[in-house]
Amino acid sequence: MGRTDLLGPAHTDELTQAQFRSMRRLAELPDEVHVYPTHGAGSFCVAGDGDGPPSSTIGALRTWNPAFALSDPVEFAREFAAGRTRYPTYYRRMAPLNRRGPRLLGATPTPPALSVPQLAEAREAGVQVVDVRDRRAFAASHISGALNVELGDSLSAYVGWLLPFDAPICLVVDHPAQAIDVAAELLLIGFDQVLGYLDDGITAWAAAAGATSAYATASTLELVAQAAGEGSDGTRILDVRQPYEWAEGAVPGSQRVFVADLPRVIAALDPSTRWLVACRTGARATIAASLLDAAGLDARPVVDGGVADLPPGLLQPVVDSSH
Repeated sequence: MGRTDLLGPAHTDELTQAQFRSMRRLAELPDEVHVYPTHGAGSFCVAGDGDGPPSSTIGALRTWNPAFALSDPVEFAREFAAGRTRYPTYYRRMAPLNRRGPRLLGATPTPPALSVPQLAEAREAGVQVVDVRDRRAFAASHISGALNVELGDSLSAYVGWLLPFDAPICLVVDHPAQAIDVAAELLLIGFDQVLGYLDDGITAWAAAAGATSAYATASTLELVAQAAGEGSDGTRILDVRQPYEWAEGAVPGSQRVFVADLPRVIAALDPSTRWLVACRTGARATIAASLLDAAGLDARPVVDGGVADLPPGLLQPVVDSSH
């Protein structure tokens, strides 16, 4: 099911009831009718985790989609709300952009190569550096203050979530073709100010004595040990998953801050703590570690898994009442 809260609370109830009526009409169709969703699994526009198949039938949906079993509109609204995840802040910009229509470009943007002095000048002017390299390569060496969002399906979502809308961006990539891919991906959410990419990457930056940073990474085995109380003194787990994931199970005593909320609360984190940063797969932990590193905090991301890999006995449901 598509979400009904993306236009704001003033429209949520009305749209939820419309969604309920649509689902009841679909439930009346014969089992053999095919269903082809307009969103892929995993989209933030989907209620719940969106793990269903790319197409199905009404009969199959009756067996695995709980929405078909809900015949009471009040219960439907309650269950629907419980399945909502947080969604990127840039979404509020999407409806006006879509109504207005895209600016005609004529071709895929091709970001230019930037020399070290050009990138340094851009940084001085406040341009954000986004490093899309692998999490381990970034941890080993990166431009101080850079944001690490790995090239992949979630890149545009988290860049759009963490940076001001349509902020000017400079990239660090492994090879020039990646810069074209990133620019095209960001263009889909209205970010069209990719100023360029660092020519020869981090190697050129380090050779020119540009300021670099590095931090260690951690494994799920270390996360298990820390969760079991066997970790080193001064280390705490920072769980950067979504609130609905904490409700499914979190480590008691861990600090829980959703990765997209870190920029506004990072100043309140204890600077004397060594943070073991975890999510579900390592992708969000990597983003969070880059944010903490830029703020001067000691952070090690768990890069080969996350909280979902912990033994169930180490986890307890935690309800976050602030979201």
